[in-house]
Amino acid sequence: MVLPNQWTYGRSPSGRMETFEVEFLGENYAAKFADRLAHTEQSARTGNGKLVADSDVVRAFNDLMKEVGAPSSLRTDEASLRKFREHAAAIKAFPALLSADRNGTNCNPGEAVFLLSLLISDNGILYERNLDSQLALMQMGEQQNKGGRSFGAAIGGIADMNGTARGLILSYTTHHNRFATRAVFNKLAGTLAF
Repeated sequence: MVLPNQWTYGRSPSGRMETFEVEFLGENYAAKFADRLAHTEQSARTGNGKLVADSDVVRAFNDLMKEVGAPSSLRTDEASLRKFREHAAAIKAFPALLSADRNGTNCNPGEAVFLLSLLISDNGILYERNLDSQLALMQMGEQQNKGGRSFGAAIGGIADMNGTARGLILSYTTHHNRFATRAVFNKLAGTLAF
């Protein structure tokens, strides 16, 4: 959800149909990144691992935005993250994923990455209305979100992403080598303790 990939961006800047993971991060990097997250998530859920503090999710997003040269307007804060998580708990949205009711100001690692991906998708803002509309959809069994965007909605083309958090991440990966790009995502993973 947080690594640039073909599903999100379509063709790579080189014009090849390789995924960004292959072109910019190396063939095995994304798989290893996902494996580390899965192992950390499993450890946390069985009580043998560490949870991720809300402050670390906020710091991961803000540090990532600084690294990719985002303006200060593309930042978030702990209060809005907590409010979003508490709202999710109150309306029982995604109870297996969002855990404020069980973990307080800490997240499971997978939850932290999900929150980070939402922050990236919405430029540092977590919209509670998205939880409300997703919950309504889940309850009604509908296939399409008529009142707002779906968390699973594909992001538009590259031209539509100029100045967005996703667009800045894309720009960073196209203008830096594989090792610099890996360093950014390794730092992000370190902040989230996986």
